[in-house]
Amino acid sequence: MGSGLRSVLQLVYAENTVTHMLSGKAYDRAIRGYLLVDAALNTLLAERILGTLVSTCSQAKDDGTEGTVGDDEPSEDEIMQSIDEAQAAMDPHDTESGSQSVGAGPVDLCELRDLYDSLMKGECSTEYILSAPILDSVRHIMDVARQSMKDLLTAQLWLQYMDMVDILRTFLRSERTGDWRLHVHALHTMLPYLAAAGHNLYTKSIYAYLQRLAQLSIQHPEVHHQFQNGYHVVRRSDRYWAGLSTDLLIEQVLMRSVSTTGGLTRGRGMSESQRITWQLSTPICAEVNMALQDYTSVQYGTSDQHKEQRAARQARDTDDMHKLIGYLPSKDPFANDPTLHSNDTGITAGDSVNADQAASVGRKILDGMVGKKVLDHMFKKKIRL
Repeated sequence: MGSGLRSVLQLVYAENTVTHMLSGKAYDRAIRGYLLVDAALNTLLAERILGTLVSTCSQAKDDGTEGTVGDDEPSEDEIMQSIDEAQAAMDPHDTESGSQSVGAGPVDLCELRDLYDSLMKGECSTEYILSAPILDSVRHIMDVARQSMKDLLTAQLWLQYMDMVDILRTFLRSERTGDWRLHVHALHTMLPYLAAAGHNLYTKSIYAYLQRLAQLSIQHPEVHHQFQNGYHVVRRSDRYWAGLSTDLLIEQVLMRSVSTTGGLTRGRGMSESQRITWQLSTPICAEVNMALQDYTSVQYGTSDQHKEQRAARQARDTDDMHKLIGYLPSKDPFANDPTLHSNDTGITAGDSVNADQAASVGRKILDGMVGKKVLDHMFKKKIRL
């Protein structure tokens, strides 16, 4: 049947490219496409719940006008009414008229905008933004809205997709920043989906890996301590993206000797001992490089090494996301429809289809593995999607 994700991705990528993205071959494009779709879905959901105004095309930025996701722009009374209803659902004991408090305080869209502007301008830290009470209020309202959709199967399918993209985002963040706890958390949360999808080898491997990690703190506490400090990933420095670029000291000390032999793979080539020496010297040279920078108070900087940080990439991401935001309301993945259907073709699934229950199905499979040897466990096809 299909969920309609293919048609959404084809707004940004060519048809053949989307095929490779969904099969796992075009890895980089798939990550970018999934993150764009997730951002558009979050925008649509926020507009519906909080009345957030968003621009539906790049033209709105040029003429200074703002559009909305939908046909009509919601009035201020409609926005406040939707917020009041969600807040009332949060706290049924609070029946005072005009009360807009939920969780930590009232929801003020202007305050949210000001927080975002302050973060983008560097006027406040990320920790300050995360501790803002208004974010707790918004989070509670969004959770209530998601609970209200528990009987809408198509909406649950797309909300589940958003959860899976969030796991992907968490895993990428843990690897790029060397966050050990975030790394373990991401693996724990992705296990049910792997099990439900029938990826048995991945499920067994990650399950066994997490079991060994649980024993690591007892059997090898020194290694466990190093992992907690971020040494489970290979990074040359504490700067998040600088680790992807070549260190200046390595270029000056080693690359000349490499080029005299024609490089690593061309010309006369290098012997095995030379290649090993070059590889083992890399972390040592990086430490010397960092020590010299600290001693001289001079920092060696380069231009943005990762393409996600470049202005052209960010502009393209913005334009592509506006395409998705303009398209999704016509399909309305969060429509008030209890059936499970394709947003592309409109075909309704039968009662035997349980794609919207991947997380619960996966947890049931994992519960059946408790007390058994992981490698000897046999997965049953009837207990999966």
